[in-house]
Amino acid sequence: MTGKTFALVPFPTPALVASLAGIRLEGSCSRHGDALTLKYQLSGDLSGIVLPGVDPVRERRHGLWNATCFEFFLARGDGQGYHEFNLSPAGHWNAFRFTGYRQGMCDETVVSRLPFTVSRSAGELQIGLTVDLSVLPAPEPADVEGSGKPGRERSSETATNATNAGGTINEGPLRWRLAVATVLLGTDGTPSYWAVSHPAPEADFHHPGAFVIGL
Repeated sequence: MTGKTFALVPFPTPALVASLAGIRLEGSCSRHGDALTLKYQLSGDLSGIVLPGVDPVRERRHGLWNATCFEFFLARGDGQGYHEFNLSPAGHWNAFRFTGYRQGMCDETVVSRLPFTVSRSAGELQIGLTVDLSVLPAPEPADVEGSGKPGRERSSETATNATNAGGTINEGPLRWRLAVATVLLGTDGTPSYWAVSHPAPEADFHHPGAFVIGL
């Protein structure tokens, strides 16, 4: 399939506008069969962002979203279930399965490792990985109480910031829908929430309207 590019924008928090003005967060994705390749590029004045060095021992960890964390969410077709993936600049990761909007959260045990690259230079951080979609089970119907996960990411008006060669992002029949997001933790301890689309009144990476990239 044709590769798609996207730009993430911060949830519009007035107190953070000035501090985030010099930061850009962009990326690309492409799907070839069951292989989904995803890349993030963070650039600009990163001196105010907490970016840990790569840990020599990379492992699965919970709570990565409490610090700088690159995230993406995958939903199959028109189903309510979806998967969440967390990537830390330190090399740690996690993967979860949900049966519906913030419902039935559990570790996705079929994902036992999630290798990804982290490269950093002056004023730039890049993260890239390839995910095998064939190993992800179709989530069961939502019938579980809410996950109780903190409302760390909520969002605002929809902003379509992803494009492909044809111009639109949801052309033709879809087998998967993708939402891309990132938490950037400031050195002052204040997080900012970035996403391709902010469809809700508060920052919410899980919102069904955030899955705007068709694969």
